[in-house]
Amino acid sequence: MTKKDREDDELFDALDPKKPRENNSKNIDKSILGGIMRREELYRKLKEPFPPEAYAIDKSRGGNKNPAAWLTTIRAQYIIDRLNSVFGLGGWSMTGELDTIRDENQRIISALFSGTLVASCNDINIKIENIGYAEQSVAGNRLGGDILKSARTDCLSKCASWIGVGDAVFKGLVKVDGGRPRPPQQSAISEKKQETLKDILEIVDRVTKTMNEEDGRAWKRTALRCGTMAELKAKSEEELEEIKTILVMQQEMGW
Repeated sequence: MTKKDREDDELFDALDPKKPRENNSKNIDKSILGGIMRREELYRKLKEPFPPEAYAIDKSRGGNKNPAAWLTTIRAQYIIDRLNSVFGLGGWSMTGELDTIRDENQRIISALFSGTLVASCNDINIKIENIGYAEQSVAGNRLGGDILKSARTDCLSKCASWIGVGDAVFKGLVKVDGGRPRPPQQSAISEKKQETLKDILEIVDRVTKTMNEEDGRAWKRTALRCGTMAELKAKSEEELEEIKTILVMQQEMGW
């Protein structure tokens, strides 16, 4: 059992409705709540959307004549800036091994970088392994050094995506429109989502009335998996339905 699993088990034990209601809030370990909130906040910061200028078009698969095959990428410096901003200078590193394939003239044809991203923030430690790849262009005019750098950058992008950086790109939500990357637009809240939000807030209001202000605020952040109404509204319908289901089950068990 991992540390996170133990913390989650302890948290749900503390919120067990079978225990006396007046003691539930006292049983919540503030350090457990703090650890959960730190992970949620870290993930939220890592997956924040990038500005439009952070995106670029990768034409390596389709060339200039096949826009349908173009892919959207994130400029490497924006990924580096995001990691520096979240983990701090010196709070992360990228190491690995580089392999190359060369032609008969010893020119680099392709490169493979097997790398490991290591990062830490407070008591949260991250280690991710992945592979980056880059190859010579169709025109054959890429310098060997550029191919090596691209392989390393590709590995960094993939590792960072595992912790939420640029998730919109890897989900295919950033489209190529008129030769330019187009970030996803915030859609209006659907009627179903509004109804789910209303149900969640009604349950939370009833529960927090039985707690003191400090414990009620801490419990609400944990139950909703966020700290503000804007963050709650930004969650997907699936995420909100999951939160509502858990709250309804706890309510039926007798808060």
